[in-house]
This record gives sequence, structure tokens and C-alpha cells, in this order.
Amino acid sequence: LAKDKDDVVRWNVSHNPETSFETLEMLAKDKDDGVRKSVALCSKTLPDTLARLAEDNDEFVRLYVAENSNTPSDTLAMLVIDSYVEVRKAVIRRSKTLTDTFNRLRLVAGSNDYVLVRQAVDQPSEIGRASCRERV
Repeated sequence: LAKDKDDVVRWNVSHNPETSFETLEMLAKDKDDGVRKSVALCSKTLPDTLARLAEDNDEFVRLYVAENSNTPSDTLAMLVIDSYVEVRKAVIRRSKTLTDTFNRLRLVAGSNDYVLVRQAVDQPSEIGRASCRERV
């Protein structure tokens, strides 16, 4: 079914909780962006597959990779400079789980996007804010 000519069938395979890791890997290379989006959203998708999908031409595939909890931190670090602002915002939202503000700042290092930097330092203490301003 994963090789079916109908993209709806392949999309359904990618949503099936019984789908194997190998099949998800194959579907991650599908010609249909809807199938690749589905694989990017899947909680079973392996980190290596997500890393490959992070380089997809479709910005929504990359967005769903950024939102997937299995996406490795080095892949998130790459996505923080994505051309699509929603991908960058998703990375910052994910980084909110980090307690170390400077880890969040490292994710946006080099970014000229004021909103992204502001989101990265949104939660620190006043002492942390002063330190963050000095570093930015």
C-alpha cells in the first residue's frame, strides 16, 4: 500500500500507527508533499528521517519537522535559520522547554529577526534579561 499510485492511500499508510519505521522512511521520499507532511508529523518518525525532511523544499514539511518532538536538537538548530518564519517560530516555541536561556539564544544567534530574539528571551528573570541584552 505504501507504493500505491493513489496519494490518499499512501497518506493513510503514513497515518497508520502500525506502519513500520522503514515504510515511514520510504514515504518521507514520496513525491506528494501531503504524504511527506504526514510523515513529518508522525510521532513514530525516527530522528534521522526527520533530519532529512528538514531539508524538504516544502515549508510546511519543515514546519512539521520543527514541531515534532522526535526532532533532534542539531536539526532544530539548522531550522532556526529557515527561510520560512513559521518554521523559525516553531523552533523557538520548542525551545521554551529549555531552562537555560542562553541555549535558546544560541538557537537564534546571528538572527536579525527581533521577534525571534524577543521570544527566545521572553521568560528569564530580570538578571537573566540584563545578561541576555548584553549578549545580543
